[in-house]
Amino acid sequence: MSPRISALLITAAVAVPALIVAQQSTERVDLNVLHRIKVAEFGSGGGGGRGRGGAQGGR
Repeated sequence: MSPRISALLITAAVAVPALIVAQQSTERVDLNVLHRIKVAEFGSGGGGGRGRGGAQGGR
C-alpha cells in the first residue's frame, strides 16, 4: 500500500468515530425537575443558614 493511501485510511479511522460522537445529542438536564426533587426531599429551605430545612418544622 502506498503511504498516501495509508495516511488516508488512518485519517478516516480517526475521523469517523469522532464525527459519530460529535453528532450524538447531549442529554439535557431539566432544572425544574431537579428543583421539584430537591424541594420534595429537603423542604423548601428558608432556614436562613441555620441548617434547618423548610419541611422540618421550626423552633
